[in-house]
Amino acid sequence: EFVVPLGVKAWFDAAGIGRVRELDWWQRIDFDGLSLHLTPAQHWSKRTLFDANATLWGGFFLDFTVDRQKSTFLYTGDTGYSPDFREIRRRLGPVDLLAVPIGAYEPREFMRRQHNNPDEAVRIMEDTGAAQAIGVHWGSFALSQESLDQPPRDLAAALAGRGVAAERFWLPRQGETCDLPLR
Repeated sequence: EFVVPLGVKAWFDAAGIGRVRELDWWQRIDFDGLSLHLTPAQHWSKRTLFDANATLWGGFFLDFTVDRQKSTFLYTGDTGYSPDFREIRRRLGPVDLLAVPIGAYEPREFMRRQHNNPDEAVRIMEDTGAAQAIGVHWGSFALSQESLDQPPRDLAAALAGRGVAAERFWLPRQGETCDLPLR
């Protein structure tokens, strides 16, 4: 089954793909032992040259149980920094594990609204009350003007500047795997 933001189901329908459920921001679907919520994100959506912002953009908050211990995970999706992250924490509680973009942020005057920078990623970590974070959306493709290796340096500076322990923010190497640090 596919879970998508509002307006995206039509693409699946046109492709003949069934079992698709659309969600609006703050709606949730419950599966066996898992709740999935669509959360706000600040970004544009676009499938063609003529359909900018015709569909909703969002992130996914998962609430589930592992070994009888409740855990939460938030994938923000591509996003610019916004007050939405404080609201996510207010509505859904603190996050155990956060996947947040740290790349494709330069030049700021152009990218600010749709892509947070590493300092804003740390702010999102703070706003959501995340115990741990994983940096995503960096290092694979040259999508903007910062070099591929700049986000980790900017993240290290942001963590130090905000007094956040570096071990709370994991930056996986290409292809690296690990056990997820859930409480």
